Amino acid sequence: MSNKPLNPKEIYPDPAQRSEIMFQEQKEVSRKGTITSIVIFLIILLVIVLGIFLIYKYNTIQIAKEAITNQVSDSKVQNDLARVKTVSGYYYRSYKSFEGMDEDMDYKKVAQEISNDGSELHLQGLGEKTFVAYLTLPQSKKLYCTDANGFLGEITTISPTQTTCK
Repeated sequence: MSNKPLNPKEIYPDPAQRSEIMFQEQKEVSRKGTITSIVIFLIILLVIVLGIFLIYKYNTIQIAKEAITNQVSDSKVQNDLARVKTVSGYYYRSYKSFEGMDEDMDYKKVAQEISNDGSELHLQGLGEKTFVAYLTLPQSKKLYCTDANGFLGEITTISPTQTTCK
């Protein structure tokens, strides 16, 4: 047996070489992690783009919006016509007649709202004690009417000379 002293370079690796090896290992791990992150990001992005495309293609949002709008539009216009009934009552209390009600600012405001909601308000038979306001509901296409007698509801027909809804 030789009593030759051990060389520290044989026992311990070169620190510079060891640092280089560790750096290369960390670089490899980091590169793999980055590639994995990029792939996951691209898959998520692809799913989002595909989802938006399918929603757009099949008009899923538009169909739901139209269904809700169809249900709300008739009700909204019916409520607006009920407001015409209220406005006419205030007008009559102030002027003791319905004549000239079509020039009233409150009436014009409600008529504009009805127009904005997809219908057109018709007013006829304006007299001292008579008026008829009617419209066609935008979705169901039914006639809806109110008059000086307090009627508010659906009707089947109306003629240009009518002074009441019924």
